[in-house]
Amino acid sequence: MSLLVISTWGFSGSWKRVTYRLDDLRKVLETPLSSEVISCNVLKLFKGENIRRVILLPITLLDTKVNNFEEAEDVIRNSIIASNPDDNCKRDLEEILHDSQVKVVLGSGYFLSNTNLNEFIVPFSSVLSDIYLKIYESLEEAYNNPRSELRIILDITHGVNYYPVSLRAVVEKMLAIMSHRGRTKLYVASSDPFISSRNSQSKDIEKKVLKYHIIEWREFPKSKVFSMTSNIKLKSIVRSRDELNTQLRGLKSIVKYIKLLEVPSILAWSYLKYKLYEPLNKCDKNSIDKAKELLEEIKKEAKRFSIEGNKFIFPKEFDPEGIFDLISLIEIGRALSDLNGKIEDNLYVVNLKDLKSYNERYSEYMEAVSKHLWKKEFDDLVRAVELYRERILDANEALEVIPLNGIEKLELDNILIDKLKKMEKRKIQRKLEELRSLISMGWLPYSFLKVEARKKNGEDKDESKDKEYLLKELIKEALWWAVWDNSLNENYVRNFIAHAGLEKNLTFVSSESVGYYIPYLEQIISIMK
Repeated sequence: MSLLVISTWGFSGSWKRVTYRLDDLRKVLETPLSSEVISCNVLKLFKGENIRRVILLPITLLDTKVNNFEEAEDVIRNSIIASNPDDNCKRDLEEILHDSQVKVVLGSGYFLSNTNLNEFIVPFSSVLSDIYLKIYESLEEAYNNPRSELRIILDITHGVNYYPVSLRAVVEKMLAIMSHRGRTKLYVASSDPFISSRNSQSKDIEKKVLKYHIIEWREFPKSKVFSMTSNIKLKSIVRSRDELNTQLRGLKSIVKYIKLLEVPSILAWSYLKYKLYEPLNKCDKNSIDKAKELLEEIKKEAKRFSIEGNKFIFPKEFDPEGIFDLISLIEIGRALSDLNGKIEDNLYVVNLKDLKSYNERYSEYMEAVSKHLWKKEFDDLVRAVELYRERILDANEALEVIPLNGIEKLELDNILIDKLKKMEKRKIQRKLEELRSLISMGWLPYSFLKVEARKKNGEDKDESKDKEYLLKELIKEALWWAVWDNSLNENYVRNFIAHAGLEKNLTFVSSESVGYYIPYLEQIISIMK
């Protein structure tokens, strides 16, 4: 078992050295801890092996100008220590900060320092988003350490004014979507309140006993499905480029979390398509390019804040829902990391039968994130496989009926006719034989999948005419293939990889059991490094 203590701190100037005594928490944790300690901060109770302390310090504690977050952390650390007038307290705080992991989180509103008034223009949604990221970062590190069970104490003793309700909700939501990693117990804990008279002496105050006890607790069993405390809902589809850009800026610090995708999941790619492809379906660029654009935008917006004099300016709000959605998708990638597959260039190939079994195994898990997205993606995949197999049969039939004599009688484009006239019939025949051989091995030109049967709408319901139309179109595509230069180079690969379903993230090749490919996000990210 390992223990993670997450504590929020506020201004330390009024903290006093008292006797903190563990109450019910000591028995519950089954961890060797001191029963009591004299300190101006309760975290001194939690020392030992397999215990990690994370302190969240709001940036509103900053009382001087800094250039970046690293400087802000150093200044706030020193300010926490210097703000307390008691030398023993200073030593307590210095020791605790030294042995803990410190994370600076956003704050909102105004605060008054000893020297000047500093104004922070930060909306609450940005604060909440930053808490999501910091909590996820802390939990990520805790889950990476091997242990049978993780126990977490959310300590709100010294940060009762720093969003304790929101913080608890964030931690619970994070644990819910990370429950597949292992069994976890969460304890929200605090000491009794400290009340002293003005005439109290330091020695008398130190003898004052404050019990440290559990306010509430909750267990998150190891699970392959979400144990959600609240539903995850994806935002509505962005309708315009301006709205899309706003959404991108709202995700400006998420790029390092995208890098956590060890194995790209089909749903993670669906999310990128959901955010990018749907609202921009008139754009000629493919999905991978759009994903690169998304990540590039995020990279450009990675700077958390700008400084003008004593003002910290946040020009754009974070989007807490969007950040939580993306974190959820990262966790899905983790949960599905045992899906058998292999990386080929910038794609990730998985067997279709495995996908079907995973669809059943993780149906609840997927639906908890987005029932619509997963169902549509899976249905598209199955339909694309069916189309692929049907089209191979149609293509073979079309090749059998191509007349090498009298090609000019076919209903072909003038440009195609001109190109065919310039070629020897023997060469055309050789090209078509090459095409027939490749299709028989399971390869199919991308252009063949773009051919659609005539729509049956009202006037035309004759299936024979529909089939005739389809074969004519496939004959055209076969003859276009014959006039192309198809030496064994990049063009060969590009034209013979069948992107099933058009502009989908699926690619099919010949195999005993048809597999599918997913664009490999790590490759996209590596381009940006």
